[in-house]
Amino acid sequence: VMLASLNNCRDQVAIKVIQKARHIENIVAEARTLRITEDCPFLCHGYGAFQNQLNMFLIMEFIRGGSLEQLINEKGCLDMDSI
Repeated sequence: VMLASLNNCRDQVAIKVIQKARHIENIVAEARTLRITEDCPFLCHGYGAFQNQLNMFLIMEFIRGGSLEQLINEKGCLDMDSI
């Protein structure tokens, strides 16, 4: 995941790079999930996607603090106050 700024704007976005050859099933599932959950205020929002020959790029809302996976790896099970 890379951090990027939108042109002529201070807004920052996260760009997730996924190798198409290795993770085609994951790309389809993640794109579908971003579309399905776009109205949920509790989840990261997707803004768009593009691709080149090797990679798929998902442009998503940037949220400070790391990923959910990192948090679980650091703390183990999360208590209700953390969620």
